[in-house]
Amino acid sequence: MTLQPRDYQLQCLEKIKKGNTIISMPTGGGKTLVAVLALDHFLAKRGKAIFAVPTRVLVEQQAKYCREKCQHRRLVVELSGGEMDSWGKDRWRQCVCENEILVGTPEVFRKALVENGYITPLDFSIIIFDECHNATGNSPMAAIMKDAVWKVSGQPGCPRILGLTASYVNGSLKNLEQKREQLETLLQASLFSPDVPAHLVAGGVAGSGSTSKFRYVTFQEDVSREACSEAEKKLDALLGDFQNTVQMQVKECRKLVTRTCHVLEELGMAAFRDALKNCIQPQMDAHAEQLASLADEKSKKLAAHLRSQMPQLTQRLQQLGNSVGTTGQLRGVPTISGKAHRLLELLTTLFQPRSRDGTYRGIIFVTQVALIMPLAHLVNEQFQRTGLHIRAGAVSGVGSMTESVRNQQMDQFRRGEKNLLVCTNALEEGVDVSDCAFVIRFNKFNTTKSHIQGSGRARDENAEIYYFDNHPEEEENKAKRLDQVAKDQDLQLSEKERHRRRLASTKSRPGIYPFHSGDSEVNFFNCLQIVYEYCAKTMGQSFNPDDLFTYSEEQVCVYPPQSRRVVTEMKYPSPVGFVTVTAKEVNDYWGDVKLEEILDPDRCKNLKQEDKTKRRHLFVVAVHMHRNQLLDDKNQPTAAALASTKLACPAMNLKPGIKMKSTYSSSAAPGVGASTACPGSTPSTPSPAYTPVTPTTPAPPAPATNGNGGTMALTATTNWKGVLNEWALKTWKKPAEELLKYEEETKPEGFVSKVEVTMLRRSFTGRPGATKKNAQQSAAAEALRQLAIAV
Repeated sequence: MTLQPRDYQLQCLEKIKKGNTIISMPTGGGKTLVAVLALDHFLAKRGKAIFAVPTRVLVEQQAKYCREKCQHRRLVVELSGGEMDSWGKDRWRQCVCENEILVGTPEVFRKALVENGYITPLDFSIIIFDECHNATGNSPMAAIMKDAVWKVSGQPGCPRILGLTASYVNGSLKNLEQKREQLETLLQASLFSPDVPAHLVAGGVAGSGSTSKFRYVTFQEDVSREACSEAEKKLDALLGDFQNTVQMQVKECRKLVTRTCHVLEELGMAAFRDALKNCIQPQMDAHAEQLASLADEKSKKLAAHLRSQMPQLTQRLQQLGNSVGTTGQLRGVPTISGKAHRLLELLTTLFQPRSRDGTYRGIIFVTQVALIMPLAHLVNEQFQRTGLHIRAGAVSGVGSMTESVRNQQMDQFRRGEKNLLVCTNALEEGVDVSDCAFVIRFNKFNTTKSHIQGSGRARDENAEIYYFDNHPEEEENKAKRLDQVAKDQDLQLSEKERHRRRLASTKSRPGIYPFHSGDSEVNFFNCLQIVYEYCAKTMGQSFNPDDLFTYSEEQVCVYPPQSRRVVTEMKYPSPVGFVTVTAKEVNDYWGDVKLEEILDPDRCKNLKQEDKTKRRHLFVVAVHMHRNQLLDDKNQPTAAALASTKLACPAMNLKPGIKMKSTYSSSAAPGVGASTACPGSTPSTPSPAYTPVTPTTPAPPAPATNGNGGTMALTATTNWKGVLNEWALKTWKKPAEELLKYEEETKPEGFVSKVEVTMLRRSFTGRPGATKKNAQQSAAAEALRQLAIAV
């Protein structure tokens, strides 16, 4: 179904037809429709398009929009996740040949365009960067432009570039004009901000000067910083003692401590106790269970030792939880913080007059993943007691929630089964949540981008936005300033000036930097990934990258103690054993070339000097690998390297360790696997209490029906591979080995398995696992989910 574009959208299209363009338009103003109009124009003569979007959440949404809204039915493919990591040139060429619009995350396209050279910008007539304010520093979007598009700029067939944003600055508002110029230079495009009528925009135009839709919420701050510091010390000491007792490293322990105590500070004692009980302890149980499932005797002994210490950990966590509010600075910490209490009051005020309105819904934004589950749980628990119909779901990004659970939570929210969503900034950018009546910002945000885009989630005509830690008037003034600079056409760089700045930023030293092999490139920013992936693939194992390096350490100062660490050599695996590249060889390669002479300072601003030194070494190692014919012209290990390296090099031993997270498992999401009744609908099972992260347990498929319309319970111990085998046998009456083919690949984060359903010619890739068995179970679970097979 095509939509009738408005005048300002047609105005944008005319700009795009004439040259590379960045469209800066308020959230809800119709940027994606402008993208579709551009696609229809540039694909009219059998062209191809890349549509790069920042998150996996957006890939599905924008692909669906393109399929539905393009003037002609377009062949659209979705590219996100790890499946494309195993694609070679033939598979990429097939993908481009069979589809017109490739919608995917920037990193997928960066690897294919730059690192591997499987595709080139000249294969496409238009490249669209959605939420292009993310194209900063060494981001994948920026790398696509600088390492791929810039190199063909000016050649016949160079693609049109289109950037879409609601806030062209991703950070502070210092030097606004300069940041606008930097984005125009990077995308080699002119920024254009049309006048969009306020009544057409979600919740009105941020920066319009009107604060009528914004509300500042005051609350009592009754959890002191001193109390949180005391809780941090106690939890830190507790986990440190436990770590010494089991003689096992607890990785990212410090992060876990600070984030768990953030729950105390923001929500109070009850949520803190809940985090101790339902986040930390069960993760230890899960790790012990995982260790016990391994075949070797050493792992089983380690698991037995870990389990023997669990009662003590349980007791101490319980004691710590009980001590909150009774000792020292923790005395007087409320069960529910003043801030959380004020939030519950606000929700009551909002929902009570609309208790019979099944369409009324809203979003709460928090800044840390650690808060989403405890806050959703607190809301559900409180309003279940009062009887007021408020059912909260929880959504976070890819690293902390599986795609299937996130999609399920979003779908339940859109259908009205959940009328409140607690989420991180994963929902700020572009995700379409229609008819959202209010947005609550529970924590302080630090960028005008968050103000503009978060406000844009309030899609209802009379939507209201509540800020707990930011002042609406200040944020509106910042947004107004941003809009003024965007609309000032006198600031627009000419095409000649953009070209001049591009040439000035392009730094190379022929024969030294960058290194080219076929269509692929090795540079300062991808050499680390190339070398580490080579080591993982040729060794067939995970490894600690630091074990590849040898350092010398020199004392700089006795007191206060200060020292410096220098890389003296690095080893890498090869068919003739480990090969060493020394600091002398590295220095000989670079000669008198200084890093400042070849590196773009904008891409290096977040790199410490030690990181730069390490990458300087890794670049030479990657060149060394190419010259020894261990890497092919796509920066992949050669057949000889893959075949012989494991035989020539002993395994690199890893120290046992437990990685702890401040997140909860997929099944912890409120209401996963069960619908929450709306007013007037049939009541369903209450939301279960959330459970711990189980790092290597495959994510369960989306709830499957039992044939009677109800959902079936899925447990973490389900044999997904067996379920998939049984389904395939019943469906095609052939041996399972002919119907299902599993392939494993070793990556730094573990084993990754892909299962091909041969009769459907479809493949499904699971999450990384500590063993091949776990990886295969995860792949089978993903197949069951995507095929919507009843379990």
